[in-house]
Amino acid sequence: MKKFLALLLALVMALSLVACGKKDDNSTDEMAGSVAMVLSGLVTDAAFNQYTYEGMMQAAQEKGIKTAYREEVSQDEQLEVIRQFAQQGYSIVIGQGGQFGDALAQVADEFPNTQFVFSV
Repeated sequence: MKKFLALLLALVMALSLVACGKKDDNSTDEMAGSVAMVLSGLVTDAAFNQYTYEGMMQAAQEKGIKTAYREEVSQDEQLEVIRQFAQQGYSIVIGQGGQFGDALAQVADEFPNTQFVFSV
C-alpha cells in the first residue's frame, strides 16, 4: 500500500509540474497532462498492477487527464510500446516495475520533453 500511495503521489506531482510548465504561445499540445502506463501483467491482478492502474485512473478522474495503458508487455515489446506512447504525445509514460528501467531510459533519450517513470 505504501508503494501505491508513493506512486500516486509521484504521479500527481508530475502532472502538477507538467500543468505548470510554460507553453509556447503557438503551442496546441492537446496531450499536456496525459499519462500512459505499461504493465507486465494484468490490471486485474489484485496486486501491484491493479493498485497502480486504479491510482492512475483516480488521478485521471480528479485531474481530468487523458490516460492509456497496455497490459502484459513482454520484455521484447518494451521499447516498441514505450516509444509508441511517446510518439503519440503522452506527457508521462510509466513503466510499472523495475524491468522497464532500461527501456524507459533508452526511449527517454529520444523524447526529452516526455517524463518517463518506473517503480520498483
